[in-house]
Amino acid sequence: MPRNVEIKARIASVEALAPIAAAIADQGPTEIIQDDTFFACDAGRLKLRTFSKEDGELIFYRRADQQGPKESFYLRSPTSSPETLRESLSLPTVR
Repeated sequence: MPRNVEIKARIASVEALAPIAAAIADQGPTEIIQDDTFFACDAGRLKLRTFSKEDGELIFYRRADQQGPKESFYLRSPTSSPETLRESLSLPTVR
C-alpha cells in the first residue's frame, strides 16, 4: 500500500509565505479544483475526490489521530463517474 507523511501547519499569512515557497519550488503554483466527500468507514477513512463530472478518485487511507507528522497509508481508485459513485456510497445500508 503506498504511503506518505502528512504534516499540517498553521501560517500567519499566505502572502508572506508565497514568495518563500516560490523561491524553492521548481514549478507552479498549480491550482487544483476539487470537491471532497467523506464517508463512514470502520477500517480507516474513505473519501471521494471529484475534479469534474468525468474525473475523480475514491481514496481509502489510514492515518493515526495524533499531533505532528503522521504516516498515512492510502489506495487511490480512479473513476470516470464520480457522481454515480457518490450516489452509490450515499445509499442507506440495510442490515
